[in-house]
Amino acid sequence: MKSDEKYLEYPKLGKLYTSPADSRKKKGIAVYVKEDMKADLIWIDPNGRILIELTEFGLIYPPTLLVVIYAPNENQKEFFKQLHEKILGLEKRNICILGD
Repeated sequence: MKSDEKYLEYPKLGKLYTSPADSRKKKGIAVYVKEDMKADLIWIDPNGRILIELTEFGLIYPPTLLVVIYAPNENQKEFFKQLHEKILGLEKRNICILGD
């Protein structure tokens, strides 16, 4: 939940981005981006399983879509189909997908 973010904040790691877990504290994603990197939150899914941000790693690298996922154990085919459609809809060329 959003109110639990205070427990995750650790400025030495960078700026915190989250896709909040549900009220039972299941699911949820947290990712840190260094303060000197430009990052814009693009989308978080309401189930706390996907966080998408556009990150710039420096002048010589093009902006990269950073997609952080926490895949479900059930209904994976539908989950990845929806994720694929979401990524395609953002029309970005450089994509980095992280997660489990």
